[in-house]
Amino acid sequence: MGEIPDEIKKFFNKNNQLKQWPSKKKDKLLVLEFLSKLFENNKTYS
Repeated sequence: MGEIPDEIKKFFNKNNQLKQWPSKKKDKLLVLEFLSKLFENNKTYS
């Protein structure tokens, strides 16, 4: 897993698992952007 940006670290626990969904739109977008980068291109997920 990549390094979690400082501005969204508060939403992740010590195991880098999402512990709380942000309520502010700006934070939601930052979390979604970070999580989307964890997926591999050209790979099928089910």
